[in-house]
This record gives sequence, structure tokens and C-alpha cells, in this order.
Amino acid sequence: MHLNQAWDYRHWNWISEELEEAGLELTLENTPRIIDIMDFRVRGKKHPERCSCYKNKRPCHAKVNNLNCLICACHQYDLNIDEGGCLAKSKLGKWFYGSKTSTGRTWNCEDCPVYHTPNAVKNYLEKNIEVIRRKIAEAREAVKTEEYKREIAKLSPI
Repeated sequence: MHLNQAWDYRHWNWISEELEEAGLELTLENTPRIIDIMDFRVRGKKHPERCSCYKNKRPCHAKVNNLNCLICACHQYDLNIDEGGCLAKSKLGKWFYGSKTSTGRTWNCEDCPVYHTPNAVKNYLEKNIEVIRRKIAEAREAVKTEEYKREIAKLSPI
């Protein structure tokens, strides 16, 4: 496990916790309510400690109206390599230098709006709800491991 994978597990574990807090199961019938509770403003008020963007009240994808954070860990983000990258080869991303990855850089997608609108999240859920269920199940197990704890400790406090 490397840093970006640990970050992804943390994200999906938090999603799981927030769904439980709201009394919601990950179902298609609950999609409208899931989209509501994953809104940047809602999550920022409820869990400001979970993201520096919430803490600073500055969305990571500033150009997106009604930013939705469910797919913060974008399925096009390459988690197979330490520094990340875009599997879709989007020209909207860029490298951030000075990160704690093995290469000293991390792929930054803040200029990409593709998967962060409520409608995009709705469409993704309709087609990939089983993928998200699997990610959540994997995350719930991964966050219990020493390997995860070692990697997540490398992240700066939020």
C-alpha cells in the first residue's frame, strides 16, 4: 500500500461512516439523499476536520457549481502508482511538486470538473453502485491494518 491508496481507503471509509450517520444504505433509491449529504457545503459544515478545503471553505474544484464530494477519489485517478495520474489522460490535471510521495510529486485534478457535479455523481452511482460498495468494503478492512496506519501517518494533518 502506498500513500495515495491509503488516502483512497480513508476517503471511502469516511463515506461509509457518513452514510451510517445519516441512516442511509448505499442504494439507488437513496441516490438523491446521498448526493445531498455529499455536497461540499454540507460535508464542510458537518466534518470540517476531514478536508483542508472544508476547513478553509475553499472548494478543491472551484469551477464546479454545487461541488459533490462523493467521488473525491475519482475512478479515473491512477491509484496503482504512488504519485497518481489520470487514467483518462485528461489535460485538465497537473503535477503538484513537493508531495510526500516517492517521486516528490502528485497528480492534481483540481481543474477537472468531470465527476464532481450532482448529475455526474447520480449517473456514476446508477452505473457503478456495486463498485462503490466494493470500495467501501475494502476500505473498512484496510483502515484496520498497520500498513494503512503507517501510510496515512505520512499525510499532513488537515
